[in-house]
Amino acid sequence: MQKAKLSLIAAALLVPAFALSAYAGDFVRPMLTRPIQAGPTLLGGEQPVICSPLVGKNLEAIKAEAKTVKALNPDMVEVRADYWDFIEDTDKAIEALQAIRNIIGDTPILLTVRVAEERGFKKVDQNRSLIFTRRLRPSNSPI
Repeated sequence: MQKAKLSLIAAALLVPAFALSAYAGDFVRPMLTRPIQAGPTLLGGEQPVICSPLVGKNLEAIKAEAKTVKALNPDMVEVRADYWDFIEDTDKAIEALQAIRNIIGDTPILLTVRVAEERGFKKVDQNRSLIFTRRLRPSNSPI
């Protein structure tokens, strides 16, 4: 009886994983060809990097999550902007990034706005996403 329960649990965990991989279709994410230095963190080097995601949907949830993640002291923080309910409001999105930077300090930020093929949380207007990322040029970027 115990084996049957374990098999059922394993099947319940594996089926969604297979379904999600089928959803990605033929999409292939490009891989690093040489290491990249992001602040104190070396990406693509010999040491694995611990990256904690922020997936809050509104500004208050994002700030609370950033405080929790900061306490974990990760090597990097991935900001999943495709989760934000305000991602298409560029000013509010930049305000959110500044709030995250103020909370996590010098920890490197990996900002992602995933598209549907990468299993993005929601469909984001690509023109609005482009406007947002263009406003994040190094000269005026909180990240």
